[in-house]
Amino acid sequence: MEKKDTMYYRASQTVSRIIDDEAVIVRLTDKTVFVLNETGTKIWKLVCEGCSAREIAETVSEAYGRPVEETRREVTEFFQTMRARKLLTDHAPRETAPVQLMEMKRRTSYRPPAIRLEEELSAVASACDSGHSLEPACRAVPATCTTLFE
Repeated sequence: MEKKDTMYYRASQTVSRIIDDEAVIVRLTDKTVFVLNETGTKIWKLVCEGCSAREIAETVSEAYGRPVEETRREVTEFFQTMRARKLLTDHAPRETAPVQLMEMKRRTSYRPPAIRLEEELSAVASACDSGHSLEPACRAVPATCTTLFE
């Protein structure tokens, strides 16, 4: 169970964008791409806004009309998964790059927070035929080939 005031932070070696209600996160150390589902994206946004684990669990619980304790357990498991993948840390960063955030929408159907996709960037790039560079300045998603990071 999370302590009342536990804070998590975006790991310094990550960049992210929100596209169509999904957070797309790149772990720069090995160029692995992660795509979060809608609930995971909501949590990512709240982490980036500086909310505590308790505040995040309460916000998600309220947004979906779910019991706080059950939501807190699922959010805690999600934080553990994100930390294991080195996307979150509990150490305050020296400084972080700005994160493009989305407007939160109230949904009626709840899905536990999850990483929906985990893929090495080289695999993503091979599916993109638009000629985008793989340099840090440009990375593309194959489904729409929309440039994510500038």
